[in-house]
Amino acid sequence: MSETSHKVFEIDLEVLALVAGLRAARAFLGLSQKDVSNGSGISVPTLNRLERLETSPQHRTVVRLKTYFNNIGVELVLNKNEGFYIKINLAALEYLKERYEKGEPITARGGMFKRK
Repeated sequence: MSETSHKVFEIDLEVLALVAGLRAARAFLGLSQKDVSNGSGISVPTLNRLERLETSPQHRTVVRLKTYFNNIGVELVLNKNEGFYIKINLAALEYLKERYEKGEPITARGGMFKRK
């Protein structure tokens, strides 16, 4: 049986916070990786590798992700003294409400908040 090799790279708190925020914000807003890809211009395979911590993002990837999330009302914040948090602005909640009212699933897998 062969061992699976994983790339190991130096990871800083900002990258870890970005990845955690990306996954949490996607889950909260019911966004798929394809949704984020379409909105940010980052390929789905790149998002997938990033979320699995198989790669360290390039600066432009970080900028695109932060810009995309800021534009839909989500702020990913890393405070060196307090830790990491996600700020969900009213715009993001309005977006979620609109999707719900249209009958769209508002979880990434179309789970419990799908309106009938």
